[in-house]
Amino acid sequence: MFRLLTTTCIVLLGLAIVVVGQEPHSAPSAPEVKIAGALVATIKNGDFVHPTFSPDAKRLAYSRVITRKDFESTDVSLYDLSTHKRLVLLNSRKAERYATYKVFVSGMQWESRNRLQVSVGDGDVDGTDLIFDPVTRKLLKETHHSFDDADLTELSSSDQKAYQHAHSVFPSFPADGKLSRLGEFDFKGSERVEIKHVSPSRLIFLIRTHAPYDRGDNPLYVFDGSKLFRVRDYAELHDAAVDPAGRRIAFCHWVGDQRHIEVRELK
Repeated sequence: MFRLLTTTCIVLLGLAIVVVGQEPHSAPSAPEVKIAGALVATIKNGDFVHPTFSPDAKRLAYSRVITRKDFESTDVSLYDLSTHKRLVLLNSRKAERYATYKVFVSGMQWESRNRLQVSVGDGDVDGTDLIFDPVTRKLLKETHHSFDDADLTELSSSDQKAYQHAHSVFPSFPADGKLSRLGEFDFKGSERVEIKHVSPSRLIFLIRTHAPYDRGDNPLYVFDGSKLFRVRDYAELHDAAVDPAGRRIAFCHWVGDQRHIEVRELK
């Protein structure tokens, strides 16, 4: 399934944990593995974030962070992983209609193969959910909403569902996502746990220990029900996405002061 890089470990509460020094932000130490297989695509020459696979894993949606003097803008593209062609779904000129102080993508989600939701923030207290048809690239619907302090502290319904699903497949994974219960780990400084993939054979999750614009490694882990492994394909991982079938993985990693995306087959 993957190549093990570190083998010295002890068994603690049913989990295999490597005994090495803790890193900043208290990310748990674990045997290191590489799970990246053959290269499928590379997206570079810009600062790219939010890689999101289509349900059939044939396309990848992502956004670009664009900085013009003191103003931040964005655009959203679709990348065909077979033809390697890129189509712009939302250009920066149209995106800036939703800006107050800046405009940025806060998240993306495929509702179906013909529906992609792109959430954008205005740099103040408002946001907009945009629903696109990725085939025609037409905007089908937009819904405006406001943020408050509770949005920053409460778990989203999608996070709650992801934790509960992970728990249903791997009962030792806590249903509330509080990983301090997954062995004797110290997770001080961790902002949140993001479930990337759940299958009967493995759970892949990321611990977001750095703010979105801060360079650094947000550690990615694989849990097989009894052992925890830390993924070490890239030194400074910003984000990762796994397609629904668990065949491909998109790594969003830091290269200098920009984030590039590499799509690879998943071992």
